[in-house]
Amino acid sequence: LHDWAMKRAGIAARHIVAPGQGGAAMAASAARAALDDAQVGPDEIDLLVLSTFTGDYCIPSTVSLVQAELGVTAKCFQLEAACAGFIDATIVAAALIDTGKYARALVVHTEVMSSIVDPKRFLEQAVFGDGAAAAVLVSAAWARRHGREGGVAIRAQALATDTPATFESRSMM
Repeated sequence: LHDWAMKRAGIAARHIVAPGQGGAAMAASAARAALDDAQVGPDEIDLLVLSTFTGDYCIPSTVSLVQAELGVTAKCFQLEAACAGFIDATIVAAALIDTGKYARALVVHTEVMSSIVDPKRFLEQAVFGDGAAAAVLVSAAWARRHGREGGVAIRAQALATDTPATFESRSMM
């Protein structure tokens, strides 16, 4: 499995959550790292956008669990999105920052693919793992006021991801 995945897709490792761990725990860990890297505290975030399609529960939402774990009091919502979920959440957060209502957004994506892949399907096992990623976006005005470079500069024309039908047609099993 490892050699096949490495040769064909460059995948050197697939991470699987520990028993009892879910997407919210991974998301909170990734979010803390992003906040630390950005030198922004949870109390400074005024928008939290999380994307996933393998949430821990229907209710409460994964974003609510992450919000509580981090102590973020900001507006939060969740996008039900898979492959391009992080990109989608980033685009939405950047657009909301562009309105001027928000200055600092925490964007998080988390998936627990091991909860839904069929262990008997070779390609699924070779490609999918569990993980989370996070980023802090700030408005250009906020960055200037705080003596930091950057700010939101995201422009997207189109996005494309594999659909389930495309994935099924490439299945080796």
